[in-house]
Amino acid sequence: IGGFYNRVNDYIYGELQDINSDGVIDDQDTVDDAGTPTPGDELLLLNYRQADATLVGFEAEARAHVWKKGDKHVDVRVWGDSVRAKLNGGGNLPRITPPRIGSEITYHQGAFHTTLGYTAVLSQTRTAAAETATSGYNLLDLHAGYSWNIFPELDHDTVMSVTLNGNNLTNTDARNHTSFLKENAPLAGRSVGVTLRVDF
Repeated sequence: IGGFYNRVNDYIYGELQDINSDGVIDDQDTVDDAGTPTPGDELLLLNYRQADATLVGFEAEARAHVWKKGDKHVDVRVWGDSVRAKLNGGGNLPRITPPRIGSEITYHQGAFHTTLGYTAVLSQTRTAAAETATSGYNLLDLHAGYSWNIFPELDHDTVMSVTLNGNNLTNTDARNHTSFLKENAPLAGRSVGVTLRVDF
């Protein structure tokens, strides 16, 4: 378990400009290439500024070996983190990651292993001026892999690993609160891939 409390003088952050002062950042707040307000254009105006800020948070992780028999064993991991970030003059810093909690269960048998992971990202409602809230989401991932020494006759190991990766198996619509493009570009949906790795 770890915690932190940071007071930062002149913290640098990017603030999207609500040009028409309606409390919402949308296509009525866009500018042209020269930065001139032009409703309906493609660019938003980002103002990098400095202000004193305070960031308070924690992170925690626990692991346990819950079962073992011969070369087989099952491990469990749980974790979580959270940060609260405020301007000392009042208001929240923009695009601060929301609280997260997660868990994993891993089965090992010799050179084979498989991990089922679950991550819950909570909603972020502590937003900066003109910044929209982001809904929470849940991610389910599954990874399975096998490793072996491809040249056992050599004095040093040359390990090859093949891993099958399944991410966001429930095909959740997930939006990253820290992204400027969260409304237009969600996180990747359901995906399956294979990774081949060789360590010399």
